[in-house]
Amino acid sequence: MKRFPSILFSGVLCLVIVGCHPRTDRVTVSGLRCEYRTNPEGIGSAKPRFCWKEVSEEKNQNQTAYQIVVLDSHGEVFWDSGRVKSDQSQGIVYDGRPLKSGEAFVWKVCFWDSGGRVTGWSDPATFSTAIGEWHAKWIGWDAPQVPSPYNTIGLQWVTAKGRKLGPLNLAKQIELPAQQKLAKATLVLFADNVCKATVNAQLAGEAVRWDQTTALDVTKLFHDGS
Repeated sequence: MKRFPSILFSGVLCLVIVGCHPRTDRVTVSGLRCEYRTNPEGIGSAKPRFCWKEVSEEKNQNQTAYQIVVLDSHGEVFWDSGRVKSDQSQGIVYDGRPLKSGEAFVWKVCFWDSGGRVTGWSDPATFSTAIGEWHAKWIGWDAPQVPSPYNTIGLQWVTAKGRKLGPLNLAKQIELPAQQKLAKATLVLFADNVCKATVNAQLAGEAVRWDQTTALDVTKLFHDGS
């Protein structure tokens, strides 16, 4: 006979606990945003802010408390706010474990209405954190560069003083030693943009790279004396 009161007490206690948080499907959560964006990628904030909207089929309903849960992509809980008494649904600051960089997270929210009823969990929303340290290279095509035997250290750009931007003509006269045969002549060009060279009124070639020298074999363009 002594066991009945304890059983009856336990039953009443369970009813009280369940009765504290009745559920409702007439009030729901929608419009989840993180850092005021929908499912943002690569956020830079260590403590992102969360927002949501309350949708009610009933009049005069307001949020009185909320609960937020944030999980990583493996389902590990990074933050469970627990039940927080507040009518705020904008700019709620993250207050959980430090977020890992370059990771994806899922979050959801529920809230209690003015009648003390709790909504179901919202549909999950996502966000990802920015990469902390970049280890990357630019993707592109670079023309193969042949190491140049010509040293450009100490060279200075030749410009025309007082002249407006545009084509610039430069000339240099060279006299070859008399009665000596020219073994080899190389003209090295190092131009800002495009440069064409002529020797004895004959086109020797051109340079189209400003970042490396262009060597032209002009031996055959020379003749005795010039």
